[in-house]
Amino acid sequence: MPNGVKTTVRITNVGHEAFLNESWESFVYTHSIEVCDTLVFTHQGGPDFKILRYKANGCMPDLDAIQSENSDLEPPQLQLNFMSTLSGFTCVLIASDLDRGLNLPTIWWKTHVEDTNSVQLVIFWVGDDTWIMYVKIEAENVWICRGWKTFARVNQLRVGTTCKFKMLPWPTPTFSVTFS
Repeated sequence: MPNGVKTTVRITNVGHEAFLNESWESFVYTHSIEVCDTLVFTHQGGPDFKILRYKANGCMPDLDAIQSENSDLEPPQLQLNFMSTLSGFTCVLIASDLDRGLNLPTIWWKTHVEDTNSVQLVIFWVGDDTWIMYVKIEAENVWICRGWKTFARVNQLRVGTTCKFKMLPWPTPTFSVTFS
């Protein structure tokens, strides 16, 4: 992933949602972005974003920054659409997630949630149900250490299920969770 390379990616708006399209698939392929990689978009002004990529283990690949640009959209619209992607993360479940507990994107967690080496209470909302989880935060790993197996069983999660976690603006870390 060459540092400083600029790529144009088009955005389609549908109601209040925004989707990356057209050259996004090519961008993902060119930069070898994989399932469970975390991309952090930082608005650089106008239509430009700096994108930092982190592997599932929270580490950056050797050349870690990508630049993107899209001159066809107004900056305020771009900024709002991309900033909303920073309020959550998505995981595609693998067998070990169901057996041992879900590993969370370490860099995302330490950037957006209090960075302490401890066990932290977290709330998941699924529809009208709430779930109390405990997240273990260590130097190199963040994972759900208690509550996950029951949550996964009751919600019939399987290998390949995509879990989308959207952080809600509450004092206790709280996430709206949806599955596909």
